[in-house]
Amino acid sequence: MLRALALAAITLYIVAAIAGASYYAVEIRKLPHTEANLLIGLILTVLLVPPAIYAISRDSIAGRRRRSTWQAEKDARVAAFSQIPGAAPFLPLLRSGYPMTEAELRSQIARANDLLAVPHRAPFVQSVYDGRPLTNEQIDYLAFPDQFALCEHFRPLEAALKQAGLLSFHSPDRVVGSFRPQVGEFPIPPGIEQHYISRSSPREDDDHFLYQCPVCQNTLVATCNGPLWPP
Repeated sequence: MLRALALAAITLYIVAAIAGASYYAVEIRKLPHTEANLLIGLILTVLLVPPAIYAISRDSIAGRRRRSTWQAEKDARVAAFSQIPGAAPFLPLLRSGYPMTEAELRSQIARANDLLAVPHRAPFVQSVYDGRPLTNEQIDYLAFPDQFALCEHFRPLEAALKQAGLLSFHSPDRVVGSFRPQVGEFPIPPGIEQHYISRSSPREDDDHFLYQCPVCQNTLVATCNGPLWPP
């Protein structure tokens, strides 16, 4: 309601300024067309520019105050969380503004300790520190070269992509890879169907290749966000 009233007041002010400037230049000063336009433009500049500058500067000051308040709150939170045992590896993430409560931080510290206690999972602890933790199933899939999630029809391709470090496990019958298939050289296994899904708008980056086994309904998704493969 207040915003609507403010917009209405600004509109009335502009209309009044234009009407007043025109009346003064045409009716009172009796100026010719060209001179009247110049005078009207000068009057409008004097009347409208200062309020516009004030409004812009006020918004800028308000924005700086909000950012300063947010920064102070973030710094205070980081300082408080830094006293929690085991929080040190998470401080860069917290300083970047990543939202995390104290309970969530303690939970992620416990998760990191669990990974560090298992030799083959310990190398993946950085994913927790970066705010993108993996499940035990995903880690085990990535850690062991002989573990596969897709059907045997995908096996040579899945093994090669795992060896290249381009896959991430999502479900027992679906795997996602961060790579762009090399057109003409991508080794599609016999019987596997390929579908290209184009992005829905120029602003989005969601185009990808979908490979599906029509027999087993297993799926491999190439997100097209990583390197070209085969290189």
